[in-house]
This record gives sequence, structure tokens and C-alpha cells, in this order.
Amino acid sequence: MKKIFKRMTGLVISLAMLCSFCFTSFTALADVTYLTTVETDAEGFVIYDATTGEVILGKEEETVFYPASITKIMTALLVCENIDDLDQEITFSSAAINEMTSDSSTLYPEAQVGEKMTVRDVLHGMFLVSANECAAQLGITVAGSTESFAQMMNARAEEIGCTNTHFVNAHGLHSEEHYTTPSDMALIMAEALKNPTFLQLATTYEYTIEATNLCDTDRELTYSHSIVNGTIPYAEVYAGKTGRTPEAGRTLVTVARFDGHDVIIVIMKSTEDEFYNDTLKLLEYARGYLDGEYTDMTWEEKDETVYVYQTNALKVRDYPSAVGTTVVGSLQYGQSVNRIATWGEWSMIEYLGQYYYVHSDYLTTEEPEDEYDPSTALKETTREDVEIVVEVDSTEEDTEEVEIEVDATDSTESSAVATLDESDEEHTRLEGVSVDDGSDSLHDGSRGSIVRVVMIVCIVLMVVIAAAFIYTIVMERKRKKRRRTHINTDEWYK
Repeated sequence: MKKIFKRMTGLVISLAMLCSFCFTSFTALADVTYLTTVETDAEGFVIYDATTGEVILGKEEETVFYPASITKIMTALLVCENIDDLDQEITFSSAAINEMTSDSSTLYPEAQVGEKMTVRDVLHGMFLVSANECAAQLGITVAGSTESFAQMMNARAEEIGCTNTHFVNAHGLHSEEHYTTPSDMALIMAEALKNPTFLQLATTYEYTIEATNLCDTDRELTYSHSIVNGTIPYAEVYAGKTGRTPEAGRTLVTVARFDGHDVIIVIMKSTEDEFYNDTLKLLEYARGYLDGEYTDMTWEEKDETVYVYQTNALKVRDYPSAVGTTVVGSLQYGQSVNRIATWGEWSMIEYLGQYYYVHSDYLTTEEPEDEYDPSTALKETTREDVEIVVEVDSTEEDTEEVEIEVDATDSTESSAVATLDESDEEHTRLEGVSVDDGSDSLHDGSRGSIVRVVMIVCIVLMVVIAAAFIYTIVMERKRKKRRRTHINTDEWYK
């Protein structure tokens, strides 16, 4: 009996230790949770990892919105899938031109009825500067009419896995029956990036449409997406599409590569002032999620006066990130502010009657006595140099190989050096960025996958220990029974 008691005690202690380990492990992992959201003006967004099929973060990602010109991603995909010869000549029809509205985005000068261009020219006009007459004509060229092309778009969307999408035109001009969701648009972009022709189109940042039969001058096109074209520097972004109508607000699709992951960010119904800022915040979230350094934003409350030092121009930002945020002002050396809270390397301060953010490294609680010394200044940096070398395997004759080196130390500082071996007039910074979409549909993120694995392992161990405990009791009873039988037999023989 004593032995059984000892064994039971040992097993209970082991089980208690295991439960304590499980609880500790679960609590530790729970402390490393990611932000549940990012504050945006956009009413809906999704961060989608096209490499793994994971939804990293979303807000109303399954809600229906009007897409505006990000519709043209699907249009471009269908053109690339259905027209083999991009150099074939097409003629703009009155049907395509008549679809335009007074506020429609078009080529400059706008294409005219009877004007001839190659499919390649029209594709670039549609995608780079969001020319609606180009989208309309491409749809008519592929399917014979806008209505027939819309049917193709909807069928293709269903094949891709979209569940809440319906198109009625090729360009995205407003219609109550023309809608999609952030999640569906992410799936469409992920599918499009698999197509080499589309990929080359989406990563061509400048293009020239030469003079035509009805236009005496060349049309110089530049990518309208300001993060993609480098106006707003962000090294890892390589493709995207803009959209805007009064009903849709600002829509934007952006593609970046972080640590081998192709991340698609879709925002819908944002504002004119904030749609890029929304996207940049989400890019930073995606970066941090993938490298494991963007954890729960838990602020430690403060109420103290701090002073600026080691810089004479401390950037004040609208979000605690040095990349992808709006600089709303700057503080000079020795200037005092009230610090409200701290989180990681960031301080929340009162500035111009509102709360903003600055690097804590540049703040001190003691007023500097000396004057500003530039030789001791710190440089505000957050990222190491990024080098991207990408190659493309293409069946077309005009192949390019591009190497880019980027020094991206801040949202306001970026330099790029590109070496191009070109055989045509397209100037492409990135080629052949491959996307392996591991899923046909969006699904919930795996932020809790580690926790689940630990819990499963712990449960298995608990079951094993319980089984061992039961086995020990059963075997002990059998041994006792054998001992009793043996004793009785000896007595009988006596």
C-alpha cells in the first residue's frame, strides 16, 4: 500500500508539474500576441500572405465594397490569359469610348474612335495610368462586348475562389452591381501574379506609347501607384494598383516581398488624404509579423517632461514606426515635451494638442546643458540595406534582367541603383517575382499555431501519464493477488 501511495504521489506531482509547464508556456506565448488591428481610415482591409495563403490581419475583409479601378487587375489577367500576341494591333471602337464619363481617368491625350495601338500599348495604358477607355477596349477585344467580358470576369473570379464578387465592366466605373471584398481582391491579385505576362506588366514602371495614326505625339506613362513608382519610397514594394471613385472612395492594392513572402495588402473605402498612409502602416505590420518583432502594443503610462537631445530635428510621426508613416513635424535639440507613455523604442507625446510618436532614443528626462553638437548626433534608422536580385524566364523575346540595391533607412530617405539589360523600351525594376499561393481560399491566420502545438503536446503527455498511472494500479493489484495466492498455497502444503 505504501508503494502504491508513493507511486501515486509521484504521478500526481509529475502531473502537477506538467500542468504548471502548460500554463506557463501558454501564458508566455499569449504574451507574444500580435496587434489585433491597425487603426486606418480605410473601412476594410486585408493583409494576405500569398506565399502561404495566410490572412495576417483583416478588418471587414469579407464585407462588400466598390472596387473602382483595382477592377483592372482582373481585366489585365484575362487579357494576359486570352491574347497570346501582345503586339497585335487593335482599333478603339465607339462602344469603348462611349463608356467613358466626364470624370473618367484616361490616356493623355484620350484615345479616339478609330485610333490604332498594340495590345501591349493598351495594357500598359490601362494598368499604369488607369485609362478607362483602354480597359473597355481590351474587354471588348477579348469577349466581343462589355457584357460578355463581365461574364468572363465573374466566371474567373469564381474559379479563383472569390465568394462575394460581381463585375459588370472592365474598368470599375461605378455600378451598384459591381462589387468585391478585400479578401476576394487579394485572391485575384495572388492569382494574377502567377501569370508571367501579368507580372511583367505589373512590374513595369514607365512605358512609352509611340505616336499613332490619330496622335502625333508619344504618350509617356508612369505608374500611378506612388509607393510602387518610388515617389513614396518603400524598398520591398514591387507592384500594385490604384482605384478611386466618389462611391468607392480610395482603393489600393499593394504587393511587397518580405523574407521570401509575397504579401498583398488591399484597402477599400479609404480617404484621399490617408489611403497611402493606411497602406504603409499595414506594410509595417506585415514586416513585423513575418520577422516576429511586431508584438502587442502595450503602452506603459508616463507623465513626465522630456527633452530632445542628440538630434536637432526629431521627427514627430502619426504612428509608432519610422517607415510608412506621416511626419507631422519635428522637434529641435533641447525642446521639451510631455511624454504620455512608452512602448518599445517609442514614446507617445503631446504635440500640437494631439498625441504623436517619437523615438525614445532621442529623449532624456534631464534638460541638456550644452549646445547641439552635430558630431554626437544619432541618425534615425530602422532598416538595414536591402538588396533584391530577381530574374525572369519568359517565352517572349523581350526579356530583362534587373538588379536593384536600395538603402532604405527611413520613410523619407531612399536611393536606388538599377542596372538594366533591355531589348525594348520598357523600364522594369523588378522581373520574375514568383508567387506560390499555397491555398485556393483565404483562411484564418496561424498566430495561435504555436500555442495549439504546445497544448496538443501537453494533452498527449497528460494522457500518457494517466495511462501509466492506471497501468501501475492494475499491475499492483495483480501482484497483490498473486502474493495472496502464493501464501495460501504454501499454507495448504504445510
